[in-house]
Amino acid sequence: MANTSNNLPPTFPDDQQFDGDNYIAFRDRALLAARARGALGYLNGTITKPPLSTPTSTAEDKDTIPTPTTTSETTPWTSNKLSLEEWEAHNAWALLLLIYNTKNPIGLGVNMAGTAAEAWRALSDKYDCASEIAAIAAESHL
Repeated sequence: MANTSNNLPPTFPDDQQFDGDNYIAFRDRALLAARARGALGYLNGTITKPPLSTPTSTAEDKDTIPTPTTTSETTPWTSNKLSLEEWEAHNAWALLLLIYNTKNPIGLGVNMAGTAAEAWRALSDKYDCASEIAAIAAESHL
């Protein structure tokens, strides 16, 4: 994997990027990269977007100094108790994993406007069955 920056997803070598014909190998590689980062839940949809929090205020609150709601500690990627900002950043990382490693993301069906889970589901729905059928056909010729 060419990219080694901690903040960006890995970029697979050109011959290992998804091109429409190598879905099974791409899928396994992408799942492994997501697992290594703790981002698998963003692809499979088990880590969902937290609701927008709406702060409530009372007359008492107007006389107090607000305390910051963020801490210097980071929430683990696998947590379901993320702030919206953390979730957005982690989801973007998972979506970029798919985009960076697909030769023609729009043409091959990566929904770049949605969540990583939506993009992953679109790829899975389109290519999982066809790839499995092709693998079975290849095995039968052996």
